[in-house]
Amino acid sequence: MEKQTPFIFLIKNKTTMLMILFLMKITRALRVRALAWYAGGKISYRHTKLLLIFACIMNRFSLRLLRCVITPVHKREN
Repeated sequence: MEKQTPFIFLIKNKTTMLMILFLMKITRALRVRALAWYAGGKISYRHTKLLLIFACIMNRFSLRLLRCVITPVHKREN
């Protein structure tokens, strides 16, 4: 008989996934806005580069958080 997933892990997985999606949405918005502001002449190249680097760091962080999510397939293997 298959083991049931504890409720705590389901909450943790859902919370982590929502946080990852939120970070990715912020990352995308930051990239788009930085390039739009640069094209409009509102910010300099250096500021644009810093915003894009910050967005890249946020994206890496969200991908590392993605490793914390345990899928049901991986649970069956253990």
